[in-house]
Amino acid sequence: MFSGRGIVEVLATLALLASPSLSKLDQPLSSKHAGSGKSQLNARRSEFSWEGVLPQKNLVWQDCYSGLQCARFIVPLDYSEPQGREAVIALVRKPALVAAESDSYRGSVLFNPGGPGGSGVDFIILAGEMLATVVGPQFDLIGFDPRAEQDDGYLRHMNTDQTAQDMLRIVEAYRQQKLQYWGFSYGSILGATFAAMFPAQDKIERLVIDGVVDSEDYYATLWTQNLVDADKTMEHFFTGCADASQQGCAFWAPSADEIRQNLSKLYESVRARPVPVRTDTSYGVLDYNLLRVAVFVSLYFPYDLFPTLAQGLAELSAGDGRRLFELVTLPPYQCSCDAAHLFDTVLDASIGIACNDGDDVPGDLQSSQEYFNMMANSSQWGDIWSHNRLDSGGLNSLRTTSKDLLTRTRVTRFSWSGTLQTLSLHYQRQGKCPASSTGPLSSHKIRQGIARSALLPFAHKNISETTSLTAPCRNLGRFASLMASLSILRLK
Repeated sequence: MFSGRGIVEVLATLALLASPSLSKLDQPLSSKHAGSGKSQLNARRSEFSWEGVLPQKNLVWQDCYSGLQCARFIVPLDYSEPQGREAVIALVRKPALVAAESDSYRGSVLFNPGGPGGSGVDFIILAGEMLATVVGPQFDLIGFDPRAEQDDGYLRHMNTDQTAQDMLRIVEAYRQQKLQYWGFSYGSILGATFAAMFPAQDKIERLVIDGVVDSEDYYATLWTQNLVDADKTMEHFFTGCADASQQGCAFWAPSADEIRQNLSKLYESVRARPVPVRTDTSYGVLDYNLLRVAVFVSLYFPYDLFPTLAQGLAELSAGDGRRLFELVTLPPYQCSCDAAHLFDTVLDASIGIACNDGDDVPGDLQSSQEYFNMMANSSQWGDIWSHNRLDSGGLNSLRTTSKDLLTRTRVTRFSWSGTLQTLSLHYQRQGKCPASSTGPLSSHKIRQGIARSALLPFAHKNISETTSLTAPCRNLGRFASLMASLSILRLK
């Protein structure tokens, strides 16, 4: 799913879901699927449907999942016009173990897992128990999904300052005077923005920003300060594996240099001959790009994912790429009119938020090439990370050359699996999907159009060929053809 996704922190979200500590595994992933965290989250999601949660202007909680409570909260779409149009955000709460009337009750803590656009709801569903052991039983833990509506006029209001004001509304609806907050990665930008927006109003009780991102670099849409220690972390994998012995590291060799060389050989092997993969939920090809992305994602959670990476590399050396493939892919999205999918998490918000937050990015080939070369020279991972800025350039081009298309389709990012999902959900929410499918739309034809437009490196290559799309969703074929004709993201 992530061959060419620009906001690579979304990959880290997948790594988070694959993390043994959050999946409550009792052992490293040497005998478990790397995606067990994703499986656990999907199982939890199936316990509850958001369809019965009515949007309210107050926080009205109802039981959901196991031991949690859910609400949908109405906020202004545009805080400069607070009485104007409205948006709705989803929240989930893990209640404190002490009563709200107790002297030891300390109120709520809001969480943001990163992104931008990461689901705070999913974060609490999956990691609420672990977070409660850290902050203590006297706090309510609240996760919320940053606004990511797909409707006319909503796109420009998907940004960090509006989300910060959403947080203040949540705090006020909770009848608290001050914010208590813990944000990770992009969540550090959200927390810092909140503090900058409300410096004199004394609105902060406690604020933790974890994995701090350079805010000025982010708001300038540069993304140049995020890889400072990435190469060092990779070196720790080589040295740590060599020190761990053959019993402690599945990809072991007597020295760090030999492990490094063995990984280089694997890169060259899959570059020359990609490895076909079929899992219980998906299939595709583990190629050079996807292998590098899998290694890169592991750097985000080295303590949890280095054992998984070592095992996956050892298996790949023997011709089995399933573990690494599952680490960085999701099952193909199925276009469905089932009401249960109306509130699926859509990852497409990331590029929309980042582009709305940041300075405009030139969309011409020369500027893109210069930036790409600069990033590639700064780190061995610069080519992967450069998509964060380059995707924004593509959105700027589309925003200026085909604004009407963007308004009609509500698309906020150019990952084709994400486009399928976003448009499918839009059709469902508009009530345009009939009860039965009129036939499948082959994603192969979509990818053919993308390839002809030299967009293949940005295309999702693993969409199920048998994905069944209802009649309105078949408009995606015309949409894909039109998108393929646009001159965006044409990197040779």
